[in-house]
Amino acid sequence: MDLPEWLATVFEHEFTESQRSRVAEVITAINASTLSAAEMERGYGVIEGHARFLGAVILLHREGDDLEETLETATWDWRDLLLGTGLEHEGWPSVLAEKLGGPSDGDPLRG
Repeated sequence: MDLPEWLATVFEHEFTESQRSRVAEVITAINASTLSAAEMERGYGVIEGHARFLGAVILLHREGDDLEETLETATWDWRDLLLGTGLEHEGWPSVLAEKLGGPSDGDPLRG
């Protein structure tokens, strides 16, 4: 899964290896379903989608939500994840960085 380095570190500390594998599988599938074939081929939106969906999963996990329930919800309506975590608008990269301790200057998706 393509992620900014700081978010990959958060992901590694937040979940066990088996949980990370499961989360990555679901997020990769969701991200692929939201992008066109041309976008996927060019790599457009891949890092952004992975970061956004993973950020939502981490935030819900930290709130005490059951991981499997979160992933199940994500597979049938990923928008609920974004709405439930404040990542539904175009300013989501800054919100994600603020909530998870990412870089506060520059582009949080490149840091």
